[in-house]
Amino acid sequence: MPPPPLPPQSPQSTQPVQPLVFDQPKKHFPVFLAFVLLVIISAGFTFAYRVYGLKLELLGKRPAPSPVVSPAPSAEPEPADPTADWQTYANAKQNYSFKYPEGWQLNTKEAEVDINSKVVLSKEKYTITIYANMQGFGGQPHKFPSVPITVAGLDLVKREIGANYYNQTGSWEIAATDSYPTFKHEGKTYAIFLTYHLDQKDTGTYKTTLAEFDQILSTFTFTDAVPETGSELTCGGVTGKKCPDGYLCQIPAIYPDATGTCVKDLE
Repeated sequence: MPPPPLPPQSPQSTQPVQPLVFDQPKKHFPVFLAFVLLVIISAGFTFAYRVYGLKLELLGKRPAPSPVVSPAPSAEPEPADPTADWQTYANAKQNYSFKYPEGWQLNTKEAEVDINSKVVLSKEKYTITIYANMQGFGGQPHKFPSVPITVAGLDLVKREIGANYYNQTGSWEIAATDSYPTFKHEGKTYAIFLTYHLDQKDTGTYKTTLAEFDQILSTFTFTDAVPETGSELTCGGVTGKKCPDGYLCQIPAIYPDATGTCVKDLE
């Protein structure tokens, strides 16, 4: 028996097949990923540093903070010399000089003499007297309150003398000790006094004048003796006396402590 006939088949459609299209990844994704990684790394470093600091703190070994370096202080200018514009007096006969301020009157009538030379400075109720090469003065030592002072490189004292009610004066004296009113330099005897009226004691003017007295003393200095024409200046000897600048010590003898004379250095 013949097979039954097949049913009619409709022709297959020939529609084109559409290709699969995948979405392209968005370009901002790598940037976001890098940001996340950076945050994670920073957090890790911060955590590690805090843990490290905590360990050091527990061990007492926390690093000391860096010292703050302060700028070096600028050098202060040296104070001006208060005696710079003072007048200068020089005694060529006794070989000393000093400076004194305005307001003091200078009297040198008895200054240029060989023995018992005297220079006087006076101002109102105050007098400064300087004696040089004193001879013929005597008296018993008497101790007075004193303070140390340096005059012309010599370690001396400044003695406060009690009141002289007969003259209504008091005084300060520059001396070698607190018991005698003079001092020596190169064989000569010197004395320096500040005398004041008793009604000035402990006043403002008194304190100012005492300060001026100290400043005048600070300018007092011994100068080199220069031989006059036709005279000779000795040198050497037991004290080893030196000649002034520009002169040489010529000693004819060769025995110890021999005395010579100063001669002009011609070189």
